[in-house]
This record gives sequence, C-alpha cells and structure tokens, in this order.
Amino acid sequence: MTLWNTARVGRNLITYVLWIFVVCCTSQFGLAQTYTISTFAGGGSCVKSPAGVCATGDGGPATSAYLTSPAGLALDPLGNLYVLDLNAIRKVTPGGTITAVGLSFLPQDCSYLAFCLAAKVGGMAFDSAGDLYLITSVGLYVQSANGNATKLTGSVSTTTCPLCTLGVAADNAGNVYWTASGGVLKLSSTGIISAAYQGGRAISALALDAAGNLFVADSAANLIVKVDTSGKASPVAGGQSLAGTVGGYSGDNGPATSAQLNSPSGVAVDSAGNVYIADAGNNRIRKVDTKGVITTVAGTGGIFYNGDGGLATNAGIQSPNAVAVAKNGSIYVSDVGHQVIRLLTPSSGTAPTITSGGVVPLYSSVATVQPGEWVSIYGTNLANATVSWNGDFPTSLGGTKVTFDGKPAFLWYVSPTQINAQVPDDANTGPVPVVVTTASGTSASTVTLAQFAPSFALLDSKHVTGIILRSNGSGAYGGGTYDIVGPTGNSLGFPTVAARAGDTIELFGVGFGPTNPVVVAGQPFSGAAQTTYTVSLSINNVTVNPTFAGLSSAGLYQINLTLPAGLGTGDLTLQASVGGAKTAAGVVITLQ
Repeated sequence: MTLWNTARVGRNLITYVLWIFVVCCTSQFGLAQTYTISTFAGGGSCVKSPAGVCATGDGGPATSAYLTSPAGLALDPLGNLYVLDLNAIRKVTPGGTITAVGLSFLPQDCSYLAFCLAAKVGGMAFDSAGDLYLITSVGLYVQSANGNATKLTGSVSTTTCPLCTLGVAADNAGNVYWTASGGVLKLSSTGIISAAYQGGRAISALALDAAGNLFVADSAANLIVKVDTSGKASPVAGGQSLAGTVGGYSGDNGPATSAQLNSPSGVAVDSAGNVYIADAGNNRIRKVDTKGVITTVAGTGGIFYNGDGGLATNAGIQSPNAVAVAKNGSIYVSDVGHQVIRLLTPSSGTAPTITSGGVVPLYSSVATVQPGEWVSIYGTNLANATVSWNGDFPTSLGGTKVTFDGKPAFLWYVSPTQINAQVPDDANTGPVPVVVTTASGTSASTVTLAQFAPSFALLDSKHVTGIILRSNGSGAYGGGTYDIVGPTGNSLGFPTVAARAGDTIELFGVGFGPTNPVVVAGQPFSGAAQTTYTVSLSINNVTVNPTFAGLSSAGLYQINLTLPAGLGTGDLTLQASVGGAKTAAGVVITLQ
C-alpha cells in the first residue's frame, strides 16, 4: 500500500479516533448533564420529647427538621415531596416547609408509624390525579387528594416494615403495581389481581414512565428491569451482575446493560424517558439515558457528608435508597446514611468554569499543547448542550466559543463538561490564556504552548489506536483492508486483533510537531505531511524505527512501521518521543 493510500486510511479514521475518545476515555470527567447538590430536608438535631421521640421540626424549614432513616420518596402533582420516615410520612413543600401527613385510615395513636403496630407503611406513590397509594401491613390503600381513604386489597402478599423500602406505582389508567415475593403484582382498574413480573429476587422499588412501561429495581440481583405494556421484560442496567449476586461499580459512559450496580434500591423515570437509579451499595446516583448509556450524576462512592453547593459528582452520599424526579428535572435523593434528603439541581444558566489543569492534548493529562493539536478542555457549564461539528471547523458551536492566546479555536465537540477543539496556529511559546465563552459568561485558564506535545490516541484507557494493513483483504474493516490493533477478540467492545512480527501497522496520535509541508489549522487536509523532527519509537523498551511519521489528516498524526521479531507478546509498553518531549507512560500495544 502506498504512503498516499495509508494516509487516506488515517484520514478516514479521524472521526473514529476522536469519537472513541469521547465514548471510551472520558469517565474521569463525564459527559452527562451535570447537577449541583444541596440538602433539601433533614439535618436538624435530635431534641427528644418527654415521650422519647426526637422533635420533628414540623411547621418550620425542612433543613432544620430531624429525619429518622428516610426510606421512601414520592412527588405529588403540585411538586410537594413526601418522605417515608421511620416515624411518619412527612411532606415538604417546594418552598421548603415540612409537616407530618395524616393518614385517615390510621387510628389516632398512629401519628408516628413506629409506635403503630397496626399499620406499618412500606412504600408510597402518587398518580397524576394526586391520589396517594400506600403498601401497609394491613393492606394496600389509596388516599384520595380530598383525604378519603379506600382499602384496595388486604392481601398484598408481601412483608412491610418502617425500614423496608418496597415498591408501589400507579398509572393513569387506574392500575396499581406493588412488590411481592419474587415479583410484582398488578391490581387492574376492574379489581383483578395478576402477576406483572416474576423472577425477581429482592424487588425494592418500582417506577412507571409516561407510556406505562414498568421499571423494577431488584437489589439482590443488582439489576434494573423494564416490563413493557405487553408484559415483556428486558434488562435496563446491571446486566453484568446477572451471573452472580455480588455487585460492583463499572460501566459509566457505556451501555448500561454492560455496567455493574450494587444493591440498586430506588428507581425513577423522567418525562423524557431517562432512568435514574439509587445505586445504594455504590453510594451513587446513576442515570441511564434514552440511548441506553449509563453515567454517574451524583456521589463519589465515599460516605462522608460533604459537597453541598458544588458539583453533585464531587459530593458524598451514603446508602441512597430512593430517588424521585420533578417535572423541572430536579432530582431528590434519600440519603439514608446521613438522615437527609439531597436535591440535585440541573446546572444551567451559570458561567462556565475550566477545571484546574483541564486543558490537555487528547488522551493526555499534561497541560502543554501544540498549535494545530486536537485538545480537550474539561470543566462545568462549558456548553448548554452536547453538540458535534459537521466537519466544517467552526469557531462557535452550540453557543460556545474558545480562544487560545486571543485566537479562535476550531471546535469539534462541546458539552457541559468537555470541549474538543483544535488549537489555532500561533508563533508564541510558553504560557498563554485559554478562554471559554458561553451566553452565561466566560472562564479563563492558562496552558503552555510548545512546539511538541505528543500523545497517542487510545481505544480505552491504555491500548493505542492503530491498524494492521491487510493486503489480502482479510481485515474486519475498510472492506477488508485493515484490522484494529488490540487484544484478539471483542474485549474492548469491538473486534480487535493482536499484531505479530512482520505486520505493517499504523499508529495514530496528536502533537508530534511541525511538518513539511506546513498544514494550516482549521482547514481540511488530505495527504502526507512528514514531521520535520525525527520521531523515535520504542516497544517493550526496544527501539523500532518508523518508516513514516507525519500528519495524514487535520491535526491527526500517523506513524507507520513494520513490526520486527523478538519484541515479546501481550500488552507491551509503547512510547514515542520527538523534540525532547515524550508520550505519556502507561500506553500499550498488544502483540502475539
């Protein structure tokens, strides 16, 4: 294959290379809608009454109230939040005032549920009319918005207790669903009880979307299941946990069915169909978007009570076991371990902020960049939406603009937490200002501009992006012309093949220095512009001489080589240097 043809292969990979970076390699910063976190209810001191009960704070600010193991949440149509406390059901208005809720079917001495052995509430939910449904130890009840209560059935086939979070949900057609041993029961509007879902192990929460699909949180199987209106069940998140009972934390920014959950105890669905999970064992709130991609929207995994006023993903949440989503997109979380209710508010309308040290070459963490290089900028509120270019090198994308040293950058991708851009041409070196501008304001940072800032493109956190040329047409890509280098098989989520001695391969990266001819930033490029400085390459600490190193597309470098024998097998260290600058350690290439 000629150099021109190999350059063309590299040029066709630019979108693939950059997209791999967005999908696979950004979990450190995340691409989901960001939220700020605050305490919405609870946090007051326990001042005991003569009867030995903590003062509740009813009638005052919810943040001055004392909550005891808040186990369940439900929002009524007016936006009032109901909290299933150990001692009572509490109502918090949108303005933040808390009161106890009277249940007309309970005896007078059952104002506090812990002291009422006759009726222990295990779960609650509202329908669109404002009727409140409750599972209790004496039956399934509905209390209408006007205060009248009706006993729907006395055989709920489940065990309830004040500390048990159980699922109940009601749709707009008058059907009611509740958790039962090993499944979910349905009471139709005509009074018929049937099985809506079977096969669960420890179902802890239910939710319905606008179309009437049922979502089931199985905390023992570490699984979220969707049951559609025809009764068909399919996994939504946590598919990796099906083989065993032990949960884990993995999968962010990838398919939710390939992710791990750990004792998911709450589930909710917003009006757009996004699913929110109280991932209790991981001390996090997870989100599955309408494309099936899972992210973390709150929680670090740590258990310390902190983070209020900041980014929700930097906050400590302990054992969240319920989640509810308001019409405006705000998310309420039952932070049981801290005895409070946390509020996640979507970040919007605030000025952008660039993370300290957050201007780096693609796939790198070094705050040195090169003119013409593809870089990433990390932060918060960097854009109002996620938008990708049309291959036209815009200087404004989705209402976001970026400048380096006062010169406009060329934007490929913008989102609230990440921007991918090409640095404009600039003869200056040393520290230069970087400014992100949105309709809500600006944020400035500093980055070092240098002649060299090399970084290999990666398929995941460590495997280099490269291809093996196949002159015999046996490759899996490009009509048989090439394979992608990686562990043989599909462990990276797509077919890859380990390279062997004698293979002609091409590696890709950014920031390998000046070229001849000069390639202007911000314009399409087709061809092969060789680096003017020698690029040195080592595999497993053995020097390998490239046959070509240079730009093959705008901002994308290609390094061609033929693999010699004797390098070793498996994941071997890979490093390149040019002009005294080296690529990051930890990059590997897989050989067989």
